[in-house]
Amino acid sequence: MNKKDNRRLQITKQLLRESLLELLQTEDIHKISIRALCEHANVNRSTFYKHYGSQYDLLHDMEELLILQVEQQLTSNGEVVAEEEILINILTFFKNNLDLCKMLINSNIDPDFPKRILYLPSILEKIKLKITDEHIANSLYFHDYILYGEFQMIKRWINNGCIESPVEMAQILNYAFQKLSF
Repeated sequence: MNKKDNRRLQITKQLLRESLLELLQTEDIHKISIRALCEHANVNRSTFYKHYGSQYDLLHDMEELLILQVEQQLTSNGEVVAEEEILINILTFFKNNLDLCKMLINSNIDPDFPKRILYLPSILEKIKLKITDEHIANSLYFHDYILYGEFQMIKRWINNGCIESPVEMAQILNYAFQKLSF
């Protein structure tokens, strides 16, 4: 595939993602037809089916892209970055992609999405490094408690329109983690 075709593919997928996101503002995904999605994106249906089998596949692609972008923030591309700065970068990303994040975290279509994003290996490793008690650091109960609690805090922040800055929210999350960790 040459660069021109690759660029065209990226543009087409972006148009489809944006169109699905816009349609989900007013319609349930179960009621969005491929025809309506393609018309909204100004993309041919056969082009859609070259890349996706359904609107659910497109949604899954959007979830995977978000997870990949969060993972990139967590790994810091090999650079040494303070954990609070990583958290601020992730929260800034969420704020800059508010509509997408709001749709994905509130969607009841994929109930496993929060677990897929929360249980990224780099997140679990960061938790283990912060906990001094090895038994607790390896406890999935503790991970659930911390991660789902922080997820709910971030979900509330996103649903409230990110009123606090990413820096303020990172401080709140870090404070909560410090008070809950052993």
